[in-house]
Amino acid sequence: MTSAINFSPIDTTYPVAGKDNDSQGFRDNFTAIKSGLQTAKTEISKLQANTLLAADLTSATPTPVVNNLQGSTLSNGKYKQFNGTYYPAGAWANTGTPLAIDINNGPLQKVLLGGNIVLQFTNWPVAGNYAKVIVMLVNADTSTPKTPTFSTELGGTIRPEVSNPTLAVGTTGRVKFVEAWTVDKGTNVFLRFIGEYAYGFGGGTVSTSMTSAVNDGVTASSTFTVASIAGISIGATFTAPPNVASTVLLTVSDVIGSTIYFTPGSQIFTTGFAVNAPVVFTNP
Repeated sequence: MTSAINFSPIDTTYPVAGKDNDSQGFRDNFTAIKSGLQTAKTEISKLQANTLLAADLTSATPTPVVNNLQGSTLSNGKYKQFNGTYYPAGAWANTGTPLAIDINNGPLQKVLLGGNIVLQFTNWPVAGNYAKVIVMLVNADTSTPKTPTFSTELGGTIRPEVSNPTLAVGTTGRVKFVEAWTVDKGTNVFLRFIGEYAYGFGGGTVSTSMTSAVNDGVTASSTFTVASIAGISIGATFTAPPNVASTVLLTVSDVIGSTIYFTPGSQIFTTGFAVNAPVVFTNP
């Protein structure tokens, strides 16, 4: 883009030394300068709103930002590193209501299967765009295998590969990955089984300590933070402290950063689970 700032009306030879200069010349220069600054402000504001940024320009301490390219095209480039967003879509046991796999949440999404649920793809881009997502399927417990089925919004058709094996996720510490893609906004969604992998179920016990307290007897919580998550597997169980629901045993449903997510449901703890309190996890 070519800047529209017009500096030519500014008379850089004014005022003339040793002469009685007309004040109108000063006013003309000030008017031209003001006009140029107004144009500069408009152009800079557009650049701030529409260009790719590495950090927030208005913050004293630069912080990362989200760049929305609004469908613009990048081409003929060279990249050194791009990272994709990993999104834990959550645990789901409701077999009557599909769990949304929202494409806007990222290219890799993990689902904890609490039953034989339906996963529904949503928010595919407009037709003519190639879009894909990988779904990581994890059994939320070790009691029975879980088998998901897939659908897509707006009544589209799921088209699995011809030799697609069963997607039942067993109870022996393995997960399965599937990849889905479309070019027509989900009218046809192609589904490919990627593979089955060992995942985190090492058995044995792991001890760590709390770094946040959730024991006020009032607040319901389904998470807490610990000093170390090393060795803690999805599906690990641990003894629940006294709570209003009289729950005895809790199960790790997800681990993100230093945060432990557990089932069944939110609990209101009356004692225990204080900062520095020990917690022992038993891996499946």
